[in-house]
Amino acid sequence: MNNLSFGVCLILVGVLLGFQAAIAAAEFNYGEALDKTFMFFEAQRSGKLPLDRRVKWRGDSGLKDGSLQGVDLVGGYYDAGDHVKFGLPMAFSVTMLAWGTIEYRKEITNLNQMGHTLWAIRWGTDYFMKAHTQPNVLWGQVGDGNSDHYCWERAEDMTTPRTAFKLDQDHPGSDLAGETAAALAAAAIAFKPYNSSYSDLLLVHAKQLFSFADRFRGLYDDSVQCAKQFYTSSGYSDELLWAATWLFRATGEENYLKYVVDNAVYMGGTGWAVKEFSWDKKYAGVQILLSKVLLAQKGGAYTSTLKQYQAKADYFACACLQKNDGYNVHLTPGLFSKLESLFGNIGPNHKGSTTNQSTQNNYYQQTQVPSTTTSGVPVKFLHSITSSWNVGRTTYYRHKVIIKNTSQKPITNLQLLVEDLSGSLWGLSPTPVKNTYEVPQWLRVLKPGSECSFVYVQGGPQAKVTVMSYQ
Repeated sequence: MNNLSFGVCLILVGVLLGFQAAIAAAEFNYGEALDKTFMFFEAQRSGKLPLDRRVKWRGDSGLKDGSLQGVDLVGGYYDAGDHVKFGLPMAFSVTMLAWGTIEYRKEITNLNQMGHTLWAIRWGTDYFMKAHTQPNVLWGQVGDGNSDHYCWERAEDMTTPRTAFKLDQDHPGSDLAGETAAALAAAAIAFKPYNSSYSDLLLVHAKQLFSFADRFRGLYDDSVQCAKQFYTSSGYSDELLWAATWLFRATGEENYLKYVVDNAVYMGGTGWAVKEFSWDKKYAGVQILLSKVLLAQKGGAYTSTLKQYQAKADYFACACLQKNDGYNVHLTPGLFSKLESLFGNIGPNHKGSTTNQSTQNNYYQQTQVPSTTTSGVPVKFLHSITSSWNVGRTTYYRHKVIIKNTSQKPITNLQLLVEDLSGSLWGLSPTPVKNTYEVPQWLRVLKPGSECSFVYVQGGPQAKVTVMSYQ
């Protein structure tokens, strides 16, 4: 591979919308980065996994999802390291995968990655169609973030509740239904040259979901309350414009273009100039896509409004190019080197080992750290390092802390002070007091001799853990 052109939405690897640049392979091997991206998606799969899967340490999981509600919700993707299937970020991820496939079909094919690309998309879209059980019903989430985050375990062994949550006309979610419609419409375009019947099926669901989202309006996290603290939605107008724009691109039907023009001001499409494009905010994506309609000279009677969309797209593109008088998109340097240090040389262009040996060894071996006891308090802490990895020149450690009641009496309302913590922590609940945490609600009573644990990730030395109060 001599060079590879990048621009609008390169499948979650260096997403820079609105401009193109040639990247020399001598500096960064983006073909390998792309392959590792798909490996990540494959590791996040839920459901019945194929026998020829590349991530051999993953197995079947979540095979009864939806059974308590009498629906088949097996499949889809887990979220960011946990086992919840959050609908909004999952649908956005699939939309972006599909968009990258549409824009860079030739480059992806030349890298022999089209098969992996389409499977990554389909693993999501098959699940979305399962979850869309009726025209005005969409199952938007499986699992609960609170209970899931209290339990650190493999997906194959999970024991946390698999409650499913649905949207319907009495419990609307225009943002989630709209994003899912966008994902299906974009995927329909991606699949059209390879499987036209599947593409047509995706469009049937996309159209129904857009109609549902537009007719019964509301925020999805008002209907699925347990999603609010994890993926709070700032609004649904951008998702409605986003879905309509993708449906216009997929079908060519004028009513969808008319929708984004008629609602341009009311829904903020031509009003918001932004420097963010994310799972929650889609305005930049809408503006870029509609600029492409204008540049293709397909605006017709809607050209005047489309030029307003284009002006906002130009603003975002300038922010990406660092040409916006300080109001610019923050760029992350050395993306590929970070991927390389995290995952090792596992791409198709390398003949060496497919694992980072030091990371693998650290994953399976625990480094024991001396236990600590707060003087006069019947609580003992056992610290251990369960894995480590490098990002650039920084080494990060996953710390596990076991809390043990060494007394002969139950301990309740245990509060801990965690100092020198620079990373993320799981398994304890923060309190209003700085650096102070309490054990989860369901563990408020620590019986004699019993124990619980929490984990945190950070670079450098371990955090200092002491008891603040207990009863």
